[in-house]
Amino acid sequence: MTNHLETLATLAGTLDGCQWNHPLRSADAVRWAVEEIARLTTWQPMKTAPRNGTEVLLWVAYRAGSPNKCLVGHYMPGGHCIDDHPPIDEGWYFWNGCMFDRAAKPVAWMPIPECATPAKEKP
Repeated sequence: MTNHLETLATLAGTLDGCQWNHPLRSADAVRWAVEEIARLTTWQPMKTAPRNGTEVLLWVAYRAGSPNKCLVGHYMPGGHCIDDHPPIDEGWYFWNGCMFDRAAKPVAWMPIPECATPAKEKP
């Protein structure tokens, strides 16, 4: 991905003042695309992670005793999330297959990428 980002950044630098018949018609648009791609594909500090229940990719220090693992998780404010269950602590949680489990030492996060749209089959 880094090579593509570098290519787009170089392209943005060469487009200033050019007329280009393309949806990204300006260097500013290409710069925006580079920044957006970087934002969506770069690990970000946990202090910037959404705390509204949005699922994100979490990089955790350990998962089941193995270092540096990734999982899909979300922030839970704590308390009684389900009426007939005991209260939980505030923090980052993931679904372990049968229940929500606390994520051990989240290091960084990134948004979950959008799913690709399948290509339509030709008749």
